[in-house]
Amino acid sequence: MEATATLRGKGWAIDIPELGTGGQASTVKRIDATATEVAALWLHRSPEDVDVNVTLQIPDETLVIWGSAQELCEVARAATLEAAVLRKRAVQGLREQGYTLDAVARAFGISTQRAHQLTQ
Repeated sequence: MEATATLRGKGWAIDIPELGTGGQASTVKRIDATATEVAALWLHRSPEDVDVNVTLQIPDETLVIWGSAQELCEVARAATLEAAVLRKRAVQGLREQGYTLDAVARAFGISTQRAHQLTQ
């Protein structure tokens, strides 16, 4: 069953809509156990027989900020991959023109070892 936990002061209010009940957890680490205990008591079952999936409720604007950050990370990952391809192409291009690894390294301000890695 599904439940939500919302920060209220220094504790967490847990709502289990399916049961029309809820509870309180003093810390975020206690949310799942508390929700399971409440549901088990309500259903007259053992906590091991109850499965409660608790979602933390956070402000929508914070979710938007997080989503934007995730999108930027994806763009950055794609750009990093593209940059790696272009670096290899640049190094390989100079090597094909007869530049030594030392010359490539000096031209691009990298170590000779890094220049060699980019030829692989």
